[in-house]
Amino acid sequence: MEFVQITEMVAWPWTYYLGLKTDAIGVGRIREGEREISSEIQISAALGDGSDHLFTYPGLVFTANAFGYQLQLWRITGGRLGTEPEDAFKEVVAKYVKALGVPVEERTELGKEIWRIVVDQAWIIGLVGQSPASVGVRVVKNDLGNVPARQFNNPDVKTPAISRPVTSYWKSPENRQPQALTYE
Repeated sequence: MEFVQITEMVAWPWTYYLGLKTDAIGVGRIREGEREISSEIQISAALGDGSDHLFTYPGLVFTANAFGYQLQLWRITGGRLGTEPEDAFKEVVAKYVKALGVPVEERTELGKEIWRIVVDQAWIIGLVGQSPASVGVRVVKNDLGNVPARQFNNPDVKTPAISRPVTSYWKSPENRQPQALTYE
């Protein structure tokens, strides 16, 4: 992913129009993690694939990047380390933790409440929406058998593995013949 080029498109407008000093600097993943943990940075760019599934990837919804580390550190150490979060963040985390042990109907309602708070707070700013290419484009030939009518397309299920492509087969005899592989 070309994060530097994407962030360059927003760095200048954020600085000029919003007064937020923003630089588009590319660093390796390890260095970025070090900078987040030490609170050297306050914002970073990353993939958000999976952000559509709150209970599988909460870090992409409300605990990602520099601010999330310090807030979660405060939570897991009982306030001895990190930064005490604002009440809205405490509420989101409490609802998230509660949701992990309740029936699906209650978890769904808690998820909706979490999303309302998260959207209102704008802790994470999405710049580019998910496209079919971000989690795979599904192309099927009419002659291919054992293909599911629908496929859940999400990184939670490691698409396309959820469709068990190893069980697919060619219906017509001519397609069943071994095909020569070529790199042309």
